[in-house]
Amino acid sequence: MSETVERTRINVRDRSDNSLQGWFILESATRYREQIEYFNGFNERSVNTGSEHSHQALYLTKQGLRVHR
Repeated sequence: MSETVERTRINVRDRSDNSLQGWFILESATRYREQIEYFNGFNERSVNTGSEHSHQALYLTKQGLRVHR
């Protein structure tokens, strides 16, 4: 019996005109988590966004494309 492997396809769009530039498989990319800044030992805040709720990550695809998400 074969197992079905779920894969998440992420579209990559151009920031200037929102045109589709391609896509990559999320599970195949290397994820680099953003730096977290701590306040008072209670709240984690994103260095990139300044928010404790909104976070970002950088992905490096198998083709060497860096995708900011």
